Formats: sequence, structure tokens, C-alpha cells
Amino acid sequence: KITQISQAGADNWQLKDGNIDYIDHATKTFSIYRYNLQTNQTQVLLGADYKENRIQMFAWLEDQLFYYQRMPAGLYCKESDNKFIISDGDIRDVILYHGKIYFSSFYPLETYINSFEENEMQMISTIRKYDPSSGFSIIGNYIYYASGYELLDQSGHLIYDYSVSKPVMQEFNN
Repeated sequence: KITQISQAGADNWQLKDGNIDYIDHATKTFSIYRYNLQTNQTQVLLGADYKENRIQMFAWLEDQLFYYQRMPAGLYCKESDNKFIISDGDIRDVILYHGKIYFSSFYPLETYINSFEENEMQMISTIRKYDPSSGFSIIGNYIYYASGYELLDQSGHLIYDYSVSKPVMQEFNN
């Protein structure tokens, strides 16, 4: 049996407590929705006004919901009715690995990989030529990501050609 959960444009699917949580882009609100697998009912888990928040990605760490929103840009944590910002700026990836949240702070020339655990943020690595369209993974003490080649445009400005990205692994101290 196939059951349609969303009309279109949903991503960032995650299973939690017998539900499927996801971001639905079809509504143009970029909200986090919860689909109950038992009742086949959908509810807004975290509403976002399109003109204000625009949630792009999220991850659960027990009962804490970590999410990146574009306006105002930053990585936020919501637990019960409390919400606080962890890091502002352009966050490209949010992942969970061994009880820690990891995220990337993206800047044009380098990207910082950060961890967050027990209300403390720590920068664990700096990576160059990061291809944010591929994301990253952490296994043990290694970060795996795609790296693009540096190119200069006709004016001499630094640009990247991500179409020729290659996989890279980089060690860090955990």
C-alpha cells in the first residue's frame, strides 16, 4: 500500500517516536510537519512564517529539536517551549553522530565544522573548498566531505567549480 504523506516538495525526513517528521516546501511556509504513522494525521510541529523563518533543515537529539532557519539566519535549539540560538550565519548541514550535533558554518573560502553537546559549542575542524551541496559525514575521528576545485573567473575573483568535486577525508581530534 502506498500512502501520500505530503503534496510535494518535502525533504529532511526523520523518524521519531512512531512519526515521520519532515519539512514541507509545497506549502511555502518551510515548516516542520509531523505525520503520525498510526492515525495517518499530519500536524505542524514547528510553524514557520515564510516571510520570517524559512526552516531549511533539522535534527533531533532526544527531546531537543535543532534546526536551521534562514531569517534570521542561524542554528536554533527548541526544547519544550524554550528556543535559543546556537550559532548565527549560514549553516549548511546539521547531523547527529554519537549523541552530538555537528554542523557546518559556511563561508566562501573555508567552512568550520562545529559540535554541540551539553550547551557547549566547539569548532572541531576547518575545511577548505567545501562543496555544500554534498554535505558531510563523521565516522570515528574523520570528517568525510566533497571538495571542489578553486578557479578564478575572468576578473580574477575566486570561484569554485563544484561539478568536479572529489571525496575527501580529514582527521580531527574528537
